Amino acid sequence: MAKLVEVDEEAFLNNEKLRKTVATIMAHPKAKLLVQQAHKLVDPNASTPDLDAQTSLDEPIGALKQELAEMRKQAAEDKADRERQERINALKSTVEREIAELRSEGWQDEGLKAVQEVMDTKGIMSPKDAAAIVEKNHPPATPIIPSSFSAHDYLHQPAEGGDEFLKALLATRGESDGVLNKKVAETLAEARGQRR
Repeated sequence: MAKLVEVDEEAFLNNEKLRKTVATIMAHPKAKLLVQQAHKLVDPNASTPDLDAQTSLDEPIGALKQELAEMRKQAAEDKADRERQERINALKSTVEREIAELRSEGWQDEGLKAVQEVMDTKGIMSPKDAAAIVEKNHPPATPIIPSSFSAHDYLHQPAEGGDEFLKALLATRGESDGVLNKKVAETLAEARGQRR
């Protein structure tokens, strides 16, 4: 038989209110898990069947979420590496193309070395831009014309009594090998005659 205990009315009402509150909490699935979680915190040996069942479900899902997050991170890093490598390859291709263009314009190894030095020291990515700096800092020398050199105006007909070869060459517009062959033969004959 149950033992009767005398309780005042206020304690009884508070007890009833607490029971109803706990019953309402335990009827809600998420709240019930939180109560069991709180119980487990203060008493690690407490029986918490709903919390244990939820934990057994959450652990593999948590592991899958972690694995998925790592895979996403790795995929993002791989994509960033690929894009960076593509930009580097495009830049290398542009540099090689511009160096080839400079070579076709007559730049020699020594000049290209100077271009590379400007690129390195000034952080310039374009060989053509660096070449412009090299050309500005080292303009081509003015050609020296010997005093014995006399300029000819080859676009106009020579005056009367002028060079017959030049007249014949201009008359044929340089398209006749016969005029040139005749001059070569005369020059060779003259050179051979002087050696004797």
